[in-house]
Amino acid sequence: MLPIITSLVQTLAVNGLGLLAGAVQAKGKEFIESKIGVRIPDNPSHEDLIKLKQLEIEQEQLLL
Repeated sequence: MLPIITSLVQTLAVNGLGLLAGAVQAKGKEFIESKIGVRIPDNPSHEDLIKLKQLEIEQEQLLL
């Protein structure tokens, strides 16, 4: 399971989702999903990344 999270964090960071990547790395994917109310795919598509960027902007305070 750990390699999936590492891969996900790298994918998020490389695609401009550093805040979300940091939160997932620090608190865990399941914890962040429960707080933001959205499932984060293990291998997000381009469309998923766009939606996650919007979510990151909307949930910035929570993710900090």
